[in-house]
Amino acid sequence: MVKIQLNNEQEILKFHYNNLTKKVGKEWNIEIRLRKRISQHAGNPGIVAMFQDLLDSLLKDSSGFSIITAPPKELSAFAQLFDSTHGHILNDALKAEILNAFYYEDYDKWRAYELAKKIGITVCPYCNRTYTFLLGNDSIKGTRFEYDHFFSKSAYPYLALSFYNLVPSCHVCNSNFKGFKEFSLKKNIHPYLEGFGQNIVFSIKPKNIGFINGKSEAYRIRFRKGNLSTWNGEKVKAAFENITTFQLTKLYNMHKDYVDELIQKSIVYNEEYINELYARFSGSLFKNKEEVKKLIVSNYIDEEDYHKRVLSKLTTDISKELGLI
Repeated sequence: MVKIQLNNEQEILKFHYNNLTKKVGKEWNIEIRLRKRISQHAGNPGIVAMFQDLLDSLLKDSSGFSIITAPPKELSAFAQLFDSTHGHILNDALKAEILNAFYYEDYDKWRAYELAKKIGITVCPYCNRTYTFLLGNDSIKGTRFEYDHFFSKSAYPYLALSFYNLVPSCHVCNSNFKGFKEFSLKKNIHPYLEGFGQNIVFSIKPKNIGFINGKSEAYRIRFRKGNLSTWNGEKVKAAFENITTFQLTKLYNMHKDYVDELIQKSIVYNEEYINELYARFSGSLFKNKEEVKKLIVSNYIDEEDYHKRVLSKLTTDISKELGLI
């Protein structure tokens, strides 16, 4: 799993907030929908208080807090407080009413394609093995990444359109594997907060000596705690919960052909050969030796670039283990 890297994050948040809270022409927004429900339930003080709390949390307060733009930890804290206050009346009917007020299913209205374009993520952060390119727009449908709700919209319908609860992901991770599974910041890793980085790394586990020649049946790909990891046991456990949910070990053992090539390259491209290539093409093809290594492994090898190409973290971790980079 890799961390989501955003360009112009504040501009994206401003776009998303304004799109959901500012009335344009005859278009209804969330504020208007919540006020309507407050009016409809005027005879029930408990429900009125609940919708009023949602309205107050929707519009930015003096500190700038809004559930539309609040970061994951603040969303989690808000959900705990909201449920402790209103959970005794929050039945399925009211959850459905809240979800309707936040109109997640109306993709055109909250401009799901335009938001995806601004986010600009082209590789699924959960698996780092599937491209999520954007084609089309809100009026001309094409394809885009899916939005996974880290905090499920069935349990927390009022977070259905919270920006940091909309994790760009591929269909396999979002629909096939995660589905309706409940995630939390304590039990799982949130890609808007962090990726596995050096804390959880890919590794080759040999079965026999044949692995040194890139024989795929002679090894398996596994995850392990990195030698430079700073994570405690609880954090490592959360990472492996993600790995299990998205079946990453099984999926990555289907990419052994790619690792076979890395093993072979580690034999061919020793340090002497890399120095020779750099000396020969320095200034024309390569600015530094890192660019030589990037060409050899055919992928990005810096963590901040993992989101640009599939299998980039696998490439980096295995290449380091093999001494290729």
